[in-house]
This record gives sequence, C-alpha cells and structure tokens, in this order.
Amino acid sequence: MKDIPLIARLFLPLLFATVSLAPLAGGGATTSLYLDGTAVIKVVDNQRVLVAIDTGNEGHAPDGLIDHVFMFTGKTRLPLRTREFKGPAHLQFDGNCLVVFWKGRKELLQFVVENEVVPMVPTRPGATRIDDAIGLSHFTGFRGFKLTDLNQLRRSMTCDHVAGSCYEANGHSLQFPA
Repeated sequence: MKDIPLIARLFLPLLFATVSLAPLAGGGATTSLYLDGTAVIKVVDNQRVLVAIDTGNEGHAPDGLIDHVFMFTGKTRLPLRTREFKGPAHLQFDGNCLVVFWKGRKELLQFVVENEVVPMVPTRPGATRIDDAIGLSHFTGFRGFKLTDLNQLRRSMTCDHVAGSCYEANGHSLQFPA
C-alpha cells in the first residue's frame, strides 16, 4: 500500500464504493423522472407496448414532438383492454418501473421489471400492474419525431436485434427489449 500515492489511497476506496453501489441505484444511469404532457400508448403486438410523451418544454405548451419513449416487453400476452390511448398524462419512471396516470381518468398503468438487486416495487392502488417482464427501455433525444408519426408504427423489415423486436415509425427506428 506504501507504493500507491496518497491521493490514490484516498480516492480508490471512494471509487470502489461508487461502483459497488451503482446496481443498487438501478444501474447508476437512471434517475427518477416525473413527466407531464400528452402521452400516447400503443400496444404494438401481444407482448410489447410503447409509451411516448410530449412534455411541456421549459414552461411552454407541448409542441407535438416526442420527448421520451418507453418500450416494455412482457414475457407473456399483455393484459391490456385498450390497444391505444392518447391524452394528457403524468408519467413516473425510475428505471425498473413506469407508472402512467391519465389525467381526468381513474386508469393507472404500472409496468414493472423486477430483479434481485432492486427491492420489489409495490403495486399502486387501482393500478393495472404488468410485471411478467423481459425488459423496459427508455429513450430520449429524438429529432423531429412527432406523436403523429406513431400512426405509422410498424414492424421493421430490417432488424439487427432480436427477431420481432424492431419497429419503425416514419423513419425512426425503435428496438424493444428482446
């Protein structure tokens, strides 16, 4: 230990502590998000659902462009009665759970991916909970991707991912987890 410079002896334990705690924080890359705006939910096949939201930008009204896309893949057939919904919503996301609150309605959807590292997410009262999951992805940073582009959502003819998991909407590529 004497051969290691003093600064390294001070900071290495902090580095290892940060790395070892990262999985406890949902992989270290995801922070909790609270989003309000116009959301679209599309059940794209028996196991996959897409949730997109156009949020208010810096206090301005939503502009019709997608700010966040969440893609959920279940292990079994999704128990959703409605294949599509669009309207004002509040979304909460923490990396392992996406909750969709429809404003002015009592419907509440909860998409959960359970794992051994993160404690089990409790079911929200009155929620339709879907937790027989393969994965939940979150994407942001699209350019020119409109909510109305989702009307053209279809399975992609070219896919370098798991067969059946690639979709596209008006030139925007979407790859679902598995």
